[in-house]
Amino acid sequence: MSNLDFIISKLEAFAPPELAEEWDNSGWQVFLGNKNITRIMLALSPTDDVIVSANKGCELLITHHPMFYTSLKHRNLQIYAAHTNLDFAPSGIAERLIEMFRPEKEETLENIVNKVKDILGAKTIKLINPSNIQTVKKIAVMPGSGGSLIPSLKDIDLYITGDVKYHDALEAKNFAVIDAGHFETERIILPVLRDLLKEFDVQVFIAEEKPPWEFV
Repeated sequence: MSNLDFIISKLEAFAPPELAEEWDNSGWQVFLGNKNITRIMLALSPTDDVIVSANKGCELLITHHPMFYTSLKHRNLQIYAAHTNLDFAPSGIAERLIEMFRPEKEETLENIVNKVKDILGAKTIKLINPSNIQTVKKIAVMPGSGGSLIPSLKDIDLYITGDVKYHDALEAKNFAVIDAGHFETERIILPVLRDLLKEFDVQVFIAEEKPPWEFV
């Protein structure tokens, strides 16, 4: 058993709340005052299925996404979200994505596409390549929904992100874009958080999640 305050302090030292965007709803989603924690579940999103699963024995659910649309049938479950602050933390999701795809030398785009699929577990990806880029040396990344940044990017060969909308895709002029998926580019942080919490006398579980759509 560990004290909730120590756990949240460790998490906020890793992903400081002040790094969150002004519009973001990071932090406590549901706080019930229970300070004695024995089991924690980690998840990307606090969906109804995740909450039901976490409520079977966990006192704390830590998610990346805040509770946008989820009902509050939480019972005795406390929920804490680290959203954009976890994206931008020094060792957070963006940095983790950078480390995964930092090219030591020039590579073919085909090799990087295959690497993205393999590392992120993406069954399919969207490739936007109007300039017919074949080799890649300089890569930019943004976890989650990063399509809106495309018009501002310069001097790169490839941009890896998720959720690229049609009109944003049209703005990719001199570089290729891989849309690997919002889910796939962010879920990589959950094992990192699990390792972060190893010092505490608690059991930590990663929720079973999958994207909300299927490819048919």
